[in-house]
Amino acid sequence: MEIRGVIDLLGKLVSINSVNPAYPSAELGEAPLTEYVGDLLKANGIEYVLEEVVDGRKNLIAKIKGKTDRGILFEAHSDTVTVEGMTIPPFLPECRDGLLYGRGSCDTKGSMAAMLWALIRLKREGIVPATDVYFAAAADEEYQARGAKKMVENGFRAGSVVVGEATSLNIVIACKGVARFRITASGVSAHSARPQEGVSAISKIAKLINAIDGELVPHYNGKPHPALGAPTINVGVVSGGKLVNIVPDECHIDIDRRILPGETYESVTDEVIQLAKAHGLTGISLKEQLLFDEAMETAESSPLVRSARAIANALGLDDQTYGVSYCCDGTKFSRAGMDTIILGPGDIKHAHTACEFVPIKECELASEMYFRLCQSKELA
Repeated sequence: MEIRGVIDLLGKLVSINSVNPAYPSAELGEAPLTEYVGDLLKANGIEYVLEEVVDGRKNLIAKIKGKTDRGILFEAHSDTVTVEGMTIPPFLPECRDGLLYGRGSCDTKGSMAAMLWALIRLKREGIVPATDVYFAAAADEEYQARGAKKMVENGFRAGSVVVGEATSLNIVIACKGVARFRITASGVSAHSARPQEGVSAISKIAKLINAIDGELVPHYNGKPHPALGAPTINVGVVSGGKLVNIVPDECHIDIDRRILPGETYESVTDEVIQLAKAHGLTGISLKEQLLFDEAMETAESSPLVRSARAIANALGLDDQTYGVSYCCDGTKFSRAGMDTIILGPGDIKHAHTACEFVPIKECELASEMYFRLCQSKELA
């Protein structure tokens, strides 16, 4: 299993279908990719273990012993989104004009290849890292992030965590969280010929949506986070009514709320319920939680952030820190008390696209950054 460099490795990773089983065009999920990574690590003398996540799907966690046990984890998810609608062959990687094309190249096999190559270099060059170095290929990030959650639940801890996502090599220290929930309105059914005898649940929901757009959104825009900007809210699904000639007695909306550090599920859902009450809308209730993930924020003063900035500066890269609006596995590690940054090649706007690609040079630079972080005495 001869690998000549990070781009050679990336091409092999992209050629493997690892579409998440929750999406169309999936075959065997992450398993073939996990098997390939395991064989690669074994061939290079790097030990690893497999961790059951769900339905036979596994995390792979590798380790290279360092000079201390404080530890640094490099994590990249092993699943991708569907390939349906792609305009390029998803699993036939092509290098063209300084870019490598294929599903997962940007999100996030570019990061994975860069991380793996950094570990392989450590072994081939006989370097003992400053602290224990871990690599994780985590399952299920693109659906419910159960891989990263399982690692934390099973007790994994490290002093520092680098999550590989497409940041264009920017050092990301903060990301928004997300709360998705269903709000239900109850009304009274009646014949449409006598609507005055009923109470339309759809009308209640319409008034609530207007209040969200007219009052909550301006309120959010008035309290931006310095790195993340303002929280956002989106009513993505509206469902209600049975027949056109019946006054609807039930209607519900599914809301996606991107949250800032310090906000909770209870605080953001209560805002909507209290808004309904302020407008005299009765029969409005929180039906169910669809998804919740807290926001992430790592201190500028942390050794990990300082080390990453110093390395970026030495390589002539942007050494400032940033926030992003999307969620990722980093929130799970951060919530468990681990200093976490998000750092990887590629631009997030090219992830999940019909013509996904990642810049080759960025993959090579990312691997160099990871390689140097492994040797950072400040993280020991």
